[in-house]
Amino acid sequence: MIGAFGSPWAVDASGADIETSFTVEGDELVQLVQHAGAQYPVIADPVWFVPVVVAGVRLAIPIVVRAASSAAAKQAAKRIASNKFGSKKVKRSISRRRQRIALTLNPIYVLSNRLYW
Repeated sequence: MIGAFGSPWAVDASGADIETSFTVEGDELVQLVQHAGAQYPVIADPVWFVPVVVAGVRLAIPIVVRAASSAAAKQAAKRIASNKFGSKKVKRSISRRRQRIALTLNPIYVLSNRLYW
């Protein structure tokens, strides 16, 4: 296993869900966001799971990895939205999104490749 990722999601500044999907282009995973008509900023922050391999036992444990660039982009979008729309509205939108993630437990998709020991 190379890694895994959750279902794609995107939300605009008003808290509305935006249609989004993943595609594979060559050896890259690309998230397509249908942002026409959305209120900016748009936030899309995929969650990646990367296996931690212990070679002696051959045990793979998935851990959540969030890229620093994704976290920085999300913070910047939150700051811009807070300045434009007011911090209470943005906090409510993000809080609702976290609740939906916690309640729906989106399926995990797995990227695989041959492993040679």
